[in-house]
Amino acid sequence: MTQQLLTSENVERPVLILPIAIVCFSFAAVLCICGVLSLIGSMSLRLAAQLLGSGLEVMGPTPFFLYTIALCAGGTGLLLRQNWARLLTVILCAVGILFVVPHISSAVVDERYAAMSLDGVQILVRMAIASYLWREREWFV
Repeated sequence: MTQQLLTSENVERPVLILPIAIVCFSFAAVLCICGVLSLIGSMSLRLAAQLLGSGLEVMGPTPFFLYTIALCAGGTGLLLRQNWARLLTVILCAVGILFVVPHISSAVVDERYAAMSLDGVQILVRMAIASYLWREREWFV
């Protein structure tokens, strides 16, 4: 009886795992669309530069697709209770915060309030996701 209570199969999914996976898949879809549009020449890479952060847009559409693959892998792994996916998502959030810092710094200096707001929301969401996933490590196997 005690052994059944201690197994991880009886533990319910934490509340925010599904919304975090949905955010990963949604952001991956937006990045993929931007990458495809820039690959066929319908969109300037500069338009989606704020989604990638810190100058990665000069590498062409490749970073868009690599980030898309990493986000999809992380979102799928989160739904499948994989600990590597939790760590991958935390790392992606931390790196994303680091890449947004130069954008928000230049927005503050130039007094671009819309850019400051967008970058600030990105930092807040990424920090919230990373801290939540860091605390919910017991659910992952």
